[in-house]
Amino acid sequence: MPISPSTKVHVVHEGSPVVVEVWPLGGKFQPKRRASQGGIKTPSEEKITSFSTGPESVPTHWKQTIFLLNEPIRAYEGTIVAGTFSCRKSDENTRELDVEIRYSVKSDEASPPGDLIIQMYKVR
Repeated sequence: MPISPSTKVHVVHEGSPVVVEVWPLGGKFQPKRRASQGGIKTPSEEKITSFSTGPESVPTHWKQTIFLLNEPIRAYEGTIVAGTFSCRKSDENTRELDVEIRYSVKSDEASPPGDLIIQMYKVR
């Protein structure tokens, strides 16, 4: 289910390179342990599921995850890397995640983007 554009996001260390975004649940930050967010919801009720694998976050069974690229990105000052990171529960196993990273690289603002690179992962 897409997340509403009006959903507020708390970005950790704003202005620094962002490693993780923490999404508040129900307008408050996640407690040390929380009850299952399951239950019966009407179609109009938005359910936001989130987690963080940051070192200061509540541990998950996924631990910290790194996504290695097939080809390294050679970046210099002015290089622009643009793309999307998509993550959803696996259809086969709800404890697995299907991740897709799409990106392209431009050497500078005036250059055309390079080829679109797509990599897919399964987080178990």
